[in-house]
Amino acid sequence: MMVEADAKLLAPVATGTLKRSITHDVKSDDDKTVGAVGSNIEYAYWAEQHTPYLEPAVDQNLEKIKQKIKEILTPTGKE
Repeated sequence: MMVEADAKLLAPVATGTLKRSITHDVKSDDDKTVGAVGSNIEYAYWAEQHTPYLEPAVDQNLEKIKQKIKEILTPTGKE
């Protein structure tokens, strides 16, 4: 959700359609959890190549994401 929010802030805006289309999805099974942020708009890939918004959103949240994972994997009181 952090990456989605920042991607929306960084997305180029002409009509706002791209910004409104950015969503996230998280899927889990017994072995792994996978998160994704993106858009189903036809020109989203083109926009990312010309005015990056997804990759910078991940980059600026990478340390926060690592910290959240560490918090989940570290037993309480063991830090």
